This record gives sequence, structure tokens and C-alpha cells, in this order.
Amino acid sequence: MHFGTRSCDNRRKHLRHEQARRIVIGTMGSRLAQHQGLSRGFVIMPDHVDALIRFPETWQLSPFMNKWKELTSKSLKTVLPQRFQGDWSQIDSTEPSWQACHYGFHIGARAKGKEKRDYRHMNSVRAGLVEQARDWRWSAARWYPE
Repeated sequence: MHFGTRSCDNRRKHLRHEQARRIVIGTMGSRLAQHQGLSRGFVIMPDHVDALIRFPETWQLSPFMNKWKELTSKSLKTVLPQRFQGDWSQIDSTEPSWQACHYGFHIGARAKGKEKRDYRHMNSVRAGLVEQARDWRWSAARWYPE
């Protein structure tokens, strides 16, 4: 199991629109299926994505994250400038959508997995987007018992 974070370049809020979040989650789902991976939870914030994911082989995380970054970047740069011109008018098309690196953390113990799950769930509450984690539509928190 891996805890992974991918942040938007310069912490821009590229993911504040629903369409951007749909691109991220749709691409994540299709890439996981291609790699026989499994999501154990996620949260999509306006400026980053956190996810707990599992692959049959530990080496699969980096190739997955790199391809996911490439595909979502292409989609975001194609769709969002047309739909949300104000947000994207200040961003040159050659600028990256995502930071170059992702943060990946191998989860070896059940307690560490729970710690990362709880941290991920509370992102939307800490950011002031909702009062309760289960109310953030772009999180798996609502699927976990309190």
C-alpha cells in the first residue's frame, strides 16, 4: 500500500472546478484498472490529490504516477482553458500543471495506514471546505465508518 500526494505546480488551484476533479478521478480509475491497482481512498483538493493505492508490485507506483500526471495534464490543458478562461488566462500553455515530483510513502503497518487515511479525510475540513469530512464530495471519507 502506498500513500501518494500529487500537487499542482506552484500550488495553483487547478482542481477547484468540478470538471477538473472529474478528469483527475476518471484518469485515476482507468490507470488503476490498467495496472491492476486498487484505490483504498482519495481526496481531491483544489491544489493537490492524496490517495492510498495498492499495486500487485511495489515498483508500479512511480510509472503509474508519471503516466497519470501526463494524461491528466493533457486533459486539464485541453478542457479547462476553454471552459474557465479567467482561471487559465494567466497560465502559459507550456507551464506544467503538476509539480515535477510526487510524494510517495510506503505503508507497511496497519496503524500507519489508518493514520494516513485519517489525515487524508481531514484535508477538506482543515481547508475550511466542509465541516465534516464525509461532506466533501471529492473524498472517499463518506465510505468509511466514523
